[in-house]
Amino acid sequence: MSDSLDDRLRKTSEEVRDLEQQFDKFNRDNALRLTMGTLPPARIAEGQELQSRLYEARQRQTSLLLGSISGSSNRLEVATKTLNQTTDTQLRTAEFQSKTAESQVRVTSKLLRSSRRLEKLTLFLIVVTLANIVVVVENILPLLYTVILMGFVLLALFFAFRYPMAEKSPNPEKK
Repeated sequence: MSDSLDDRLRKTSEEVRDLEQQFDKFNRDNALRLTMGTLPPARIAEGQELQSRLYEARQRQTSLLLGSISGSSNRLEVATKTLNQTTDTQLRTAEFQSKTAESQVRVTSKLLRSSRRLEKLTLFLIVVTLANIVVVVENILPLLYTVILMGFVLLALFFAFRYPMAEKSPNPEKK
């Protein structure tokens, strides 16, 4: 079973650290031996072999680090592309929602205007009906009652046009 790149990198880094510690210890021992005399050729060969193993381990570690960086770079590139696509989608959605909101504002404004027109038409029909009632009552009741009824009609008209039923809101298009 093959190890993952991270596991191989971890093992190689441990190997490099151990070899560096061995090499440092070897150099300290050699420094003590040099103060006492000379180094035998076998000790020099052992040092060269240790240094060669350390160099090879560092080469493997560098290769694995480059592979890890390359893999991370690829993952970052894929994540960036996904993020860009998501951002584009969200931007299009926001633009669509903005257009929908603007459309809703226009429709609401038109609805309010037509509502006010309907209210005025209704008031006009009420006035015409009341005028008809006054005409009919005028034939039946004496003049005093007709004048009082006409006063109520005029008072109703005053309040109807002074305080309309639909609440007026500022028009957002006229800013």
